[in-house]
Amino acid sequence: MSVPVQVGPSSQHGGPDPSPDRYLTPRQQQVLQLAANGYRNRDIGKQLGTSEDAVKAQMAVILKRLHVEDRAQAATVGIRLGLVSLETVTVPPERVPVERPAKPAVKSALDEELDDRIADMGDRIRAERQARGWSQPELGKRAGLSLASVRRLETGQSSLRGFLMACSALGVDLAYLLSARWRMPVPPPTLTRRQAQVLREAASGDSLSVVGARLGMAQPTVGAYLSQVYQKLGVADVASAKRRAAAVRVAVEHGLLDPQGQGGAR
Repeated sequence: MSVPVQVGPSSQHGGPDPSPDRYLTPRQQQVLQLAANGYRNRDIGKQLGTSEDAVKAQMAVILKRLHVEDRAQAATVGIRLGLVSLETVTVPPERVPVERPAKPAVKSALDEELDDRIADMGDRIRAERQARGWSQPELGKRAGLSLASVRRLETGQSSLRGFLMACSALGVDLAYLLSARWRMPVPPPTLTRRQAQVLREAASGDSLSVVGARLGMAQPTVGAYLSQVYQKLGVADVASAKRRAAAVRVAVEHGLLDPQGQGGAR
């Protein structure tokens, strides 16, 4: 049953119109009673078995019918008019904030890019070292770094000073190492002692039989060694008339032959 409500004095003194259509339904009284005791719209909805949106709609009607502007004013008027009884409602317990695990710090795009660049630098220094045939201890010895420092450096965990020392030992400019111009170094060719000996003798331009006689080898064996040398030095596709001279030139460039002891290559 609806309960007529008159708030304040008559409309002549600024109060609401006391006409019969100004009232609160029992449901609206329940909403006002709970709101006056600190319940939020969501909690009121749970208490009354309705939605939060429905409670908001009821509150809007309550404010309008009581001619007030907010919930506090509505509660004050409701208590004065006997619509709200604080003794019949249990005040909701104090809300305890829920501790949530701290979110991991989100790296900025700049931080991520820097991490990638440092990791790339470690990979590139490793590639440069391996291209020279150096072990990690050898790089450390040449750069004045401990083995542990070299290992950290190649995983991108070194200081700028460590990277600079490694670059100096490798003979590589740090700016080039970080730039898009850097290319994976090609390991230098290598020759066994016997292959270098055969090439050195063959540099004279003598026939395979003469070279074999000097080395105590059969002619086919000398030819087999030279074929291996040509493959290793990347000159196997050079014209046969120039292949031997090309092999000697490449070997000298890489320090595999003494330029003064190469003989008269043709």
